[in-house]
Amino acid sequence: MITEPEIEGGPGRGEAGDVVSGGGRRPWRGGAAGRWPWLWVLGTAAVTSTVWAAVLHGTGYGHTQAPDLRGYHLDGSPCTTENLRPLTDALGVQHFDFDPGVTHKGAALDHVACTLSAVASLGDSWTTTYTANVTVDLHKKTDPRTEFEDAAHTQDLTRAVSGPGGYIPNPDPGVTKAVPGLGDSAYETTSPTRQAVHVLDGGAVLTLTIDAANQWQGTGTPKPDSDGAPLHPALADTTSLRPNLVPTMRTLMRVLSSPASP
Repeated sequence: MITEPEIEGGPGRGEAGDVVSGGGRRPWRGGAAGRWPWLWVLGTAAVTSTVWAAVLHGTGYGHTQAPDLRGYHLDGSPCTTENLRPLTDALGVQHFDFDPGVTHKGAALDHVACTLSAVASLGDSWTTTYTANVTVDLHKKTDPRTEFEDAAHTQDLTRAVSGPGGYIPNPDPGVTKAVPGLGDSAYETTSPTRQAVHVLDGGAVLTLTIDAANQWQGTGTPKPDSDGAPLHPALADTTSLRPNLVPTMRTLMRVLSSPASP
């Protein structure tokens, strides 16, 4: 606490306490010599501010460096039979339906979501519709790593999956596991009926999923099996396609990071 005598300069009214050293009193001298304590304080504050600025810049706090997009770019929809090989080859069909979906390019994010589907005959008036979905997000301003790693712990394949005429609830639980050697970080979430792979590569986040649904194409009521259940369940087993998911993602990553055509 500063007392009134200290403010006024003591009994002689011409002396002031030495606030810097904390020692006895000495006469105040004007000019440059008298200003040195305040210059020292101001200089110390300036140095401290510079140090803190360097620390904050080095840690990233208060300063966000734009993520490296690793050459990824969006030039139209990536859902083509060529871009999704070997998955499209493994389906063993000749015709694919292409849905370009939506593409958005903004200052902070470029986004595309598209679909490729195909119908295969089972030879008994049943067909299987396969649906591949691709999502690509190119983050230009903020690093998506934290959100990506959190999402790996919250994936759940019990949600609905696409099928003929709409979406069908998927009762099969998903299993999530890391995929080494793919981008900066990657994981698969798989179930008997739906397969998915998610990749983080710099500022790019890519997702590829495949699911399928069976549909009766004959007349009348479909023939049940010996237990009275439908011969083919609504959701088709896509387990055999699982080995093609990671190689297809590698194809997609290569295409999207290749130099754009002139």
